[in-house]
Amino acid sequence: VEVAINHQPDQDSNSGVQFLYHPPTAVSYLSVNRGPHAGGTLITVYGSNFTGGSHTMCRFGAVAVSSSIAPATAASPSAMQCYSPAHNVTVVMLEVTLNGKDYTEDGVQFRFYRIRVSSTSPVGGPRTGGALTTIHGTGFDAGRGFGRLLCRFRDADTAYEVRASYESDTVLLCVTPRLASA
Repeated sequence: VEVAINHQPDQDSNSGVQFLYHPPTAVSYLSVNRGPHAGGTLITVYGSNFTGGSHTMCRFGAVAVSSSIAPATAASPSAMQCYSPAHNVTVVMLEVTLNGKDYTEDGVQFRFYRIRVSSTSPVGGPRTGGALTTIHGTGFDAGRGFGRLLCRFRDADTAYEVRASYESDTVLLCVTPRLASA
């Protein structure tokens, strides 16, 4: 619709400025409903009417971050993607906006968790990899069932990631990767 200013009855400014009304946006579910408190988890937000926005954002509790509209598919015609921000350990509502101001109020939850690693056993192994390593720590339940538990090994400037096998909230198993310099 055109936006005009009326100074007197029957006189409009004829600005030519347009305001676009959108159908109500709604959040239905998330690709993942939890991530580490340090942030950085890519989340696809599924819902309806995620089109026509000029300033799309995701809001985690009170913390807003930029987002992008995900390509439409037959399975998910309306989706938005954003990365979780750094946040204290808690559960928040994840809501979205198309204009940077009016957020949904659908109450879809996202959980921020903390994982701590306290030790490994053994503490070393061959550079060719293959050593079964037990990782001791806390908070491993948070990633259980999502196929997202990984062990990351760093060698100078290179990080190597391998899947972790969940044993308990305090124990993971990982097979060490082969280092490039091996």
